[in-house]
Amino acid sequence: MSSLNLNDIQRRVRSISSTKKLTNAMMLIATSNLRKYRKKLEESRIFFDSYLNLGKDVFSRYLRRDDHSYLYRPHLQKRKLFIVIFSSVSMSSSFNYQIASFLKTKIHPNDEIYLIGNRKLGLASLNKLNIENKIAFSQHELNIGSRLEVILERILKLYQNETYGSIELVYMHYKNPLVFEATSTYLLPFFASKDDVLIDNSPLLIEPNLKEVVDSLIPHVLSASIYGKYLESRVSEQASKRLQMENATNNAQEIIDTLTIEKAKARQGAITEEINEISSALL
Repeated sequence: MSSLNLNDIQRRVRSISSTKKLTNAMMLIATSNLRKYRKKLEESRIFFDSYLNLGKDVFSRYLRRDDHSYLYRPHLQKRKLFIVIFSSVSMSSSFNYQIASFLKTKIHPNDEIYLIGNRKLGLASLNKLNIENKIAFSQHELNIGSRLEVILERILKLYQNETYGSIELVYMHYKNPLVFEATSTYLLPFFASKDDVLIDNSPLLIEPNLKEVVDSLIPHVLSASIYGKYLESRVSEQASKRLQMENATNNAQEIIDTLTIEKAKARQGAITEEINEISSALL
């Protein structure tokens, strides 16, 4: 019986060692992807932040003179459209669950969802938390070209037609490789409250006129905001995957260590049993 236990333990050790090699390899891949996406985010962040700060400055100047529905809408009782960035690849259940859990605290029954990422994975996370809101649109991936333009064209038209009172972006905010949290930001209207409007009376030369500049600037500011948060979510996704694989690798090693001790005990038990059998035979 001890010999059988020993064989079982050895098979388990071999199996878990193979799993550990796999999770360790996946951790290294996630680490490489994290480094790549983080570099891309850091290189782009200055551009995106500059664009958003410029937009906030120009939009604030316009709102102090006149109203603009894209910039401020006093009545936000109408249903919202939530643009939600889920993972685009498998093995990101923790990432998607965090996003869905945060969305559940924000969304109301009549609100709708624009899902960016893997539709099946996103729906699985929503269903797990009993979020049954209508999926108005879905987009598997997002890039700075045509797909982003499709989103912009849709949301601007829907907002202008007052299909939605406001549009909010839900994404994963990246702090460091160990800390990332689900959060959201308003896309439209640009200011959720007039209290957010900057008071800046410094001179600013605007040509041809303020309204034309605001109208042309809005799509670019929205594009910078959406793509910047998308990159941030992708960095967080890779950080989440790396952390998951690191934990799995560490857990596998702990099990191997425990089984190694059990194997030593089983071997010692088998030796003791054989010695007892020999001693009994001699007597």
